[in-house]
Amino acid sequence: MEMLQSVINIREAVSTMINFGEASKLEKDLSCLPVSLDKARAVIYRGEWGRFKNKDLAALLWHLKDATYDAEDLLRESNDQVLWQKMEDADRSLAGQFFSSSLNVVQTLIGGSKTRIKEVQDKLNKAVADLEGELNSVGLNFEIVQHMPVTSSVIGVPQVFGHDEERDLVIEKLGVMIGRDNERDLVIEKMGVPLTRFVAARAKGKRAAGGTVAKSASTPKRLKGESSRAGPRISQSKCIGNVSILPIFGIGGVGKTTLAQYIYNDERVRSHFRMRTWVCVSDLFDKKRIIEEIFKSITKKDSSQHSSNDLQEELKKKLKSQKFLLVLDDIWSITNREWEELNALLKDGLKGSMILVTTRLQNVANLVCTNNFEPFELKGLDEDKFWNFFKDCAFGQKRPADSECNNLHKIGQSIASRLCGSPLAAKTLGRLLNMELTVRHWETIQKSELWELPHQENEILPALQLSYLYLPRELKRCFAFCSMFPKDYSFE
Repeated sequence: MEMLQSVINIREAVSTMINFGEASKLEKDLSCLPVSLDKARAVIYRGEWGRFKNKDLAALLWHLKDATYDAEDLLRESNDQVLWQKMEDADRSLAGQFFSSSLNVVQTLIGGSKTRIKEVQDKLNKAVADLEGELNSVGLNFEIVQHMPVTSSVIGVPQVFGHDEERDLVIEKLGVMIGRDNERDLVIEKMGVPLTRFVAARAKGKRAAGGTVAKSASTPKRLKGESSRAGPRISQSKCIGNVSILPIFGIGGVGKTTLAQYIYNDERVRSHFRMRTWVCVSDLFDKKRIIEEIFKSITKKDSSQHSSNDLQEELKKKLKSQKFLLVLDDIWSITNREWEELNALLKDGLKGSMILVTTRLQNVANLVCTNNFEPFELKGLDEDKFWNFFKDCAFGQKRPADSECNNLHKIGQSIASRLCGSPLAAKTLGRLLNMELTVRHWETIQKSELWELPHQENEILPALQLSYLYLPRELKRCFAFCSMFPKDYSFE
């Protein structure tokens, strides 16, 4: 038996030696793939910038990305095979390890992989040549950055920058008395919640007068976009039912959701509304899901244990028992009928209850608001406030070289003027600029052709596209993967 095994081993050894030369050549070919991949990734980087200028590049870019995925899969499988072999060899003798490893190389590389390696390499080389040739033909042969800087950590800035006044005005619209006594203002201030200039100035004046507590009878301000006929107080006689609805609308990234969150969590609001719930509506207005989320939030019960009728009846009773605040965030598409059906369930809540809606669309805001309000348009920050915020995002705790400081400020002001006062755009591009405080880096962003792409006057799409292009390769893939899921999808 031992002699038979020796004969088998010798035969395997001879077979291995015969094919080892070819296997070595294939191993060498396989080792060339990482070099080819590095070049392919550099060309992909150029192509991603160029596709916004030349739509014909998009197809070539897609083919090159597909070729790189095939090459990466092949390398990953090869590495997995090596690791697996090491695990199997752990319990073998040295001689057994030699024969096993050698045979494995031959079987892996020759047994079906010989053709595959060549196909993958040829596909990659052709895709690189095609895209590189097209890039050069349209003049996109700029210098490639071999090592992209890693995005810095989030810059510590206030949650709501420059919208303190709007926040307090909306809170007052909700029926919450704010800034009416000195003690409350002092408590809020100590908790780290910034007061508006209006409230702070009044409080400061009272302290200077001797610190007495007095209620103010000053005329309140109106919200932007609110008619002078609509008073600042909630007039229940004008409400549809017992519940008032105040919509906030504005362009994407202007801070609607952040402002709503800040209001929702304000201590004054928490005290005024004993029952609060937040529902993210998003692209699809699903009445059933919205009702179930409200029910679960308010009753702390599992909605699946109730029939639709029982659930709605119990929810109605609950809403009549306490003054509530409901935030319906990010409504996109809704019909009159859909809104009427949901509102029929909510409108008979306890008097003084409020629904706060955020949306990008003015027609949605007009549809949902009750007649005691006009939709509140949240606009971008004014120029001075926005520039201060943008500087915080772009510089953070870093200090640029004295020789570059003035130039960076000029470039930064030029970029900031294109961002429509959007806090999201300021944070996005600010972090991008913060990666490298040099004139060269900032001018690359300032002079990008993405700014010339067609877009609506108040859109910040070019700023978001720029931030995507500077993402590390791995994060771009995560971004692409997540794009396959519905908006606001909750991962387990």
